[in-house]
Amino acid sequence: MPGFKEHLNRGLELSVNDRKTLNVTLEPGAPSETVTVTAETPIIQTSPTVGDVIENRRIVELPLNNRNFMQLIMAVPGVTSSGDSEIGVGLTNTVNISIGGQRRNSINFLVDGVMDTDVGSNITLLSVPTIDSIQEFRVITSVPTAEFGRSGGGVVNLITRSGTRQFHGGFYEFLRNDKLNANSFFNNAAGSFADGTPRAPRPKLRYNNYGFNIGGPVLLPRFAEGGPSVFG
Repeated sequence: MPGFKEHLNRGLELSVNDRKTLNVTLEPGAPSETVTVTAETPIIQTSPTVGDVIENRRIVELPLNNRNFMQLIMAVPGVTSSGDSEIGVGLTNTVNISIGGQRRNSINFLVDGVMDTDVGSNITLLSVPTIDSIQEFRVITSVPTAEFGRSGGGVVNLITRSGTRQFHGGFYEFLRNDKLNANSFFNNAAGSFADGTPRAPRPKLRYNNYGFNIGGPVLLPRFAEGGPSVFG
């Protein structure tokens, strides 16, 4: 704006469901002068909402049995497991956690702002996002805002990863094998037979969880006037 210095805000990071206020003061000066403001974490939390954000680094790097994002929710204070089996597929996508001691069927799951909870049972997920598709998610354990009206038992709000204009991908394998494990103390104490075979060998374990992902631009011919459009 003529007659005022340029104002820049750097280091501003917004997680899912974050609301931050920026008070900008225009200072008189030449447009060539720049006022740079670096964002800092406020000491006082003005919102009564309690919860935590599980960012992409923890989602990708933490070891997860069956690569199930529900296990990451257990890392949030106030979340406990009901002891039921893990999420399956279809009608067996039952929720096995409790937030803040509330009932399992009081949790509201959302994916990109769209409800992912089957309202028929309230403990079944309509779809289970893969680890590779999740950018981050927020778990609200207490005092959700008014936009989450049916969330007396907590909110789990997932944001999926956005695409890019470059092709990229990855391959992974998670391996567990009894050949890499040590035997237990009591099994070793049982001794061996005359031929050297352990009386109590290590339990057999063969676990291989592997997969891949690929992403890139999508070309939609004749989507808009003037030629094809590319969406990342």
